[in-house]
Amino acid sequence: MKKVLCLLWFGCVFFSCAARAGGTEDFCKLYAEMPKSYVRPVNVKEIAEAVLKNFSIMDKQLHLGGKGDKLTLYYKGKSWSFAKPKGEDDANAWCRLTKEVAQKAGEYSEKFLENDYLLSEKVLTETLPLFDKDSKFFGDGLEMTNKRLKHKRLFAARMEESKRLYLKISIFNSHSLENLKKAFADFPEAEALTIDLRGNPGGSLEAAVAAADLFLDGGIIVSTHDEKGGSEVFYNADEAEEMAGKKILILVDGQTASAAEMFAQALADQGRAEVEGSETYGKKTLQNLIELPGGGVAAVTEAYFRPPSEI
Repeated sequence: MKKVLCLLWFGCVFFSCAARAGGTEDFCKLYAEMPKSYVRPVNVKEIAEAVLKNFSIMDKQLHLGGKGDKLTLYYKGKSWSFAKPKGEDDANAWCRLTKEVAQKAGEYSEKFLENDYLLSEKVLTETLPLFDKDSKFFGDGLEMTNKRLKHKRLFAARMEESKRLYLKISIFNSHSLENLKKAFADFPEAEALTIDLRGNPGGSLEAAVAAADLFLDGGIIVSTHDEKGGSEVFYNADEAEEMAGKKILILVDGQTASAAEMFAQALADQGRAEVEGSETYGKKTLQNLIELPGGGVAAVTEAYFRPPSEI
């Protein structure tokens, strides 16, 4: 596969320390990673202020405000002021501030303290879509959306009638390419393929591109671009092709999204596969999956994509 680049803790209260520390560490990881990959320019200050504002989700009597270089936490007639970091992109400083505010909120708000194990989930669920509708928080790395992938195998292969190999890909990840190659080796008698992408929310762009490359003998797989002023990035297929000459049917539905949509459209646009099913999610955005210390995943939009037919 060839890629052508055209430029482009705070004090613990009773025994809830671990949960709340885990929650704030999630925010710290987001501060450090999201500005690097987000589709448009965004600084740590923007992300942190959105996170802190949503602390009120934990207790409606908690409010944060303030202008200039001060942030103020209000609760039942009391208030506490905190100095904002001087650097808009100082992730460590905004991390420390977030922990300080969480500690103070936990000391006075029983609701905040009792539910601190849900801090990251509740706050990030509300915060990420503020940046764009496709950026979301998932509470389990295997549970990418609406618990659809929980307790499900992420890949399955079986031989069906008429020597048709059925492949179910629930998400594209670092194992997808290896799984596909193993399936081809395990079922060399296959004369046709069905690739089921129904319910697949996407996953890794690189994994989906590598998977698509198996079925193509050249040409553009996809191009991506962002809002940071860089040029488009084009992903091209190698000439080598697995399962050459064998018919491919791809199954999709309304929950087929992101990198899964890209995979299906790339094969369809090059005449390599037929696509059946209902209309896909249709967002044409790609998400970077940021794995968080608490076990969740922040899926933040990193690029828009164009299939071969639109290039």
